[in-house]
Amino acid sequence: MKGNAADIHVSAVILDLDGTLLNTEVLNKDVLKDYLARYGKAVDQKKEDARSGMSHNEFRIAIIKEYQLLITPEQFTEEIRPMYRERWLLAQALPGANRLVKHLYNQKVPVAVASNSMTTNVEAKISHQPGWTKCFPIVLGSDQVKSGKPSPDIFLEAAKRMGVNAACCLVIEDSLVGVKAAKAAGMKVVAVPSIQSESGQFSVADMVLNSLLDLQPQVWGLPPFEDWVSGVVPIEPIHVRGLHRNGYLHQLAAAMNGAAADTQICAVILDMDGTLLNTEVLTKDVLKDLLARYGKEVDYKKEGMRLGVTHKESRLAIIKDYDLPITPEQFTEEIMPMYREKWLLAQALPGANRLIKHLHSKKVPFALASNSVTENVEAKVSHQPGWSTYFSIVLGSDQVKSGKPSPDIFLEAANRMGVNAASCLVIEDSLTGVKAGKAAGMKVVAVPSLPSESDNFSVADMVLHSLLELQPEVWGLPPFEDWVNGALPIEPICFRGLYRNGLLHEFAGDGASGLPDQVFGVYFGWAKDESSKILKILMSVKWDGGCCSIKKVINVCLIDGSNEATSDQKMKIMLVGYIGAQSDEGNSASEKELLEENKELEEVVSCSSGG
Repeated sequence: MKGNAADIHVSAVILDLDGTLLNTEVLNKDVLKDYLARYGKAVDQKKEDARSGMSHNEFRIAIIKEYQLLITPEQFTEEIRPMYRERWLLAQALPGANRLVKHLYNQKVPVAVASNSMTTNVEAKISHQPGWTKCFPIVLGSDQVKSGKPSPDIFLEAAKRMGVNAACCLVIEDSLVGVKAAKAAGMKVVAVPSIQSESGQFSVADMVLNSLLDLQPQVWGLPPFEDWVSGVVPIEPIHVRGLHRNGYLHQLAAAMNGAAADTQICAVILDMDGTLLNTEVLTKDVLKDLLARYGKEVDYKKEGMRLGVTHKESRLAIIKDYDLPITPEQFTEEIMPMYREKWLLAQALPGANRLIKHLHSKKVPFALASNSVTENVEAKVSHQPGWSTYFSIVLGSDQVKSGKPSPDIFLEAANRMGVNAASCLVIEDSLTGVKAGKAAGMKVVAVPSLPSESDNFSVADMVLHSLLELQPEVWGLPPFEDWVNGALPIEPICFRGLYRNGLLHEFAGDGASGLPDQVFGVYFGWAKDESSKILKILMSVKWDGGCCSIKKVINVCLIDGSNEATSDQKMKIMLVGYIGAQSDEGNSASEKELLEENKELEEVVSCSSGG
């Protein structure tokens, strides 16, 4: 810290609220993302972090300009305010906040709250925290002064109302905007940055802490805390979820945007093609075959952009792009029988049957919402064992005014299930579907069917490689209960490839028999070589490459057999168990590393059945 704190006598404390006492900064982060999704915009989180602590009036003007929104500042406030208020109900006191607030109150230290939010909003947030209203007799919002932070006005007004000299006040802030305002008021400032990566920028503060739990009031001449017991301070419980591996806990929240643990979901809406069924892979050659009749070649880059679009929209675009001499009706008449033939071969993607049966058994309301017409959706559903029974609500784009990316189909699904849209979780594979889910005000998990497009899904609340990675409890839903000794039994996944130097080079399948793109992570199972010898294997699958080129890398470790003797052999693979996801960073693990990291699962493989 700067100066000699022991010579400083502070007689009053001024506290910021959002990000300092309450976790509203984290909760609000998703609000802007959800709001911008309505206008087809993606949030620039780096820029938004820089706006932390800004007054709402300045904030809304900056947002409208930055994202080129065709609305007035008043419209922005009218539309986004209800979204914020809904999140405030979920706000929780940050670690050490209740302890500090109660300590100052009990020790009769004059205290005030000074926030860049409007006073009515500040008071609303305070009222939701037990006992805080009586602890804060002085509450100031930016509307009570001429200029909000970084102007010193609000802190000077707080000191005036407490009847103390500005130089005798200690301000506790989380944003750089707030710190600068307090210093401009001639006050001492403790910064507790809400964005830890920005801590280095707070050199203007008198002291920078990682948490309010680090605060020592006596340093500033205030009464000390007296709640330490044998070198330990008891705290209010902090709950987190994570994956334990090799002594580390990988926090689940790191894989998602915002705080899903605070989100209570009571219903699920599922997309079908590319999310539950491998129809996207099966049907990708259908357009190619149709265009060949007219001497045209498919442009896969363009078609990838059309993923998730309704048939009605796509046929118009295709006829135009490829200059086809047919009407939209003729296009449908020619291509639909080709699609139907492929649908008979469709298979559930990894984790799809598991999820559907789990939701059904736990009595979680769920619906199917697809951009295909209802007749086609029901036809695909009917070919999957038991699905007609599980899906009591099936919606196609022909049942609503507009298909995805319009939110209509998801809002209608919520209406039919009798639940609030904000309580729904959507699971989608296409960006079109993700945007529709967010526009409906729902939480969205993206499982991209095109791994190369994963980086484009920042608008989603969570991005997974596979449905096998889904953890329902993160969203307040009943957890899966089918893991056995750290491994998950799965429906067999069969494919063929050439084994060479620890890598498996997949043979091009016929669509139905290939390895789905959603297979990612570490698996175990069986391999049959050219001599019909059966081998136990561990296998890792990941996608490697940059923005322009991406390829599937399959690393295989033979548990019982010589890697050298088996090299350069064609193999039939059957995966029967899933161990978990792996990091996207770095290269694939070597055979030795793969076996070492998962050696405790060798017994699981040995006990599993296969052929």
